[in-house]
Amino acid sequence: LTVDELYPGARFDLVYCIGNSIVHLNDREAVRSLAGKARRLLGAGGSFVVQIVNYDRIMRERISSLPAIDRPEQGVSFIRSYTFSGDPDYVTFETELRTGRETIADSIRLMALRSGELTAILHGAGFAAVELYGGYDRSPHTAASQATIAQAIAP
Repeated sequence: LTVDELYPGARFDLVYCIGNSIVHLNDREAVRSLAGKARRLLGAGGSFVVQIVNYDRIMRERISSLPAIDRPEQGVSFIRSYTFSGDPDYVTFETELRTGRETIADSIRLMALRSGELTAILHGAGFAAVELYGGYDRSPHTAASQATIAQAIAP
């Protein structure tokens, strides 16, 4: 079930999609569909917040790895990297989770959703305004930002 099926007619002040999860959707049409559904769930002035890594930076600089997430006190390390194919709209995200006992590796194809494209999709879904930030502290989104955070406001 989807949220609109669980709460028919309900309106929310906030809908969010964080953790770089929107780029796991199959294609850009699925992103447009999600943005439209989020817009319909929001009341006037409500926000749809989307957080992804800064794919403008990743693709421009061909960044092949992100900082490892190490938790030595728990004996865990999470290694993250990208590989690039000939398709400029996608990257392969490779992960490796290392524990004291085992290593688990995986890879998945992700959309390299750039900030301008995300902004256009959100405007196309009917949002009145879209603000981009480089962090949750509302720092400006720049070419060097680690993240792209979009706050789309419903009319």
